[in-house]
Amino acid sequence: MRSSSRASPWAGRARAGLLVVGFSLVSVAGLELALREHFAGYRSHSTLLGGATAILLVVPLFELTELPYEVLLVLGRRSSPRPSRGCARSSRAGLRA
Repeated sequence: MRSSSRASPWAGRARAGLLVVGFSLVSVAGLELALREHFAGYRSHSTLLGGATAILLVVPLFELTELPYEVLLVLGRRSSPRPSRGCARSSRAGLRA
């Protein structure tokens, strides 16, 4: 058998970069779906949208500032809205019957 002294092209940083890009694309697709359903009246994804706003606020602050972790936790918690209860469509449908 021939042994190759060359490293695999999927090793190390390239592999980690591809994983980060892949997970980011899946996250953006899920967020887009949740946002679309939220504006269509299906409000059960409010917690997911609140978490996304918290992440969009806290990650840049963490990277660009020297704020303590406690402050970042409070900012993240305050940026996300209170989750709604249940599905708006199902509650409206029950009123019509």
